[in-house]
Amino acid sequence: MRLANFGLASVPEADPTVYEVTVKAGDSLDRIARSKGSTLELLRQFNPRAHVLRPGQVLKYRRGAIRKVTVGWKPMTTRNIAIYCNVGDAMYAAKLDYALSVMFKQKEAACAP
Repeated sequence: MRLANFGLASVPEADPTVYEVTVKAGDSLDRIARSKGSTLELLRQFNPRAHVLRPGQVLKYRRGAIRKVTVGWKPMTTRNIAIYCNVGDAMYAAKLDYALSVMFKQKEAACAP
C-alpha cells in the first residue's frame, strides 16, 4: 500500500476548445490567464514564443485551473503514517508497530464468540 504525494498542477478543463485573445496595451500573460479562466502554464504551452507581448498579438489558450493532484507515492510504513496522520504523539509509530506485531502474532480472531 502507498500514501499519495500531492502537489499543485495546471489542469485543463474537460472542454477541448482552444480560444483566442487579442493582447491589449499593458497586458501580461498572468493577467490574461486570470481574466480568461486559464493558467500561465497553459498559455505558455499554446504560445511558446510569446515572451514579449505586443498590442494586437493573438494568443491561444484553453480554460483550466491550478488543482491539487497526486504527483507521486510514498510507501505506507508506520513511520509515514505517524508523520502524516499523527496529531502530536511522539510515540505514535512505536505504538502502531506494537499493535501490528500483536495482531500478527495472534492465531485466532480477536472477536471470536
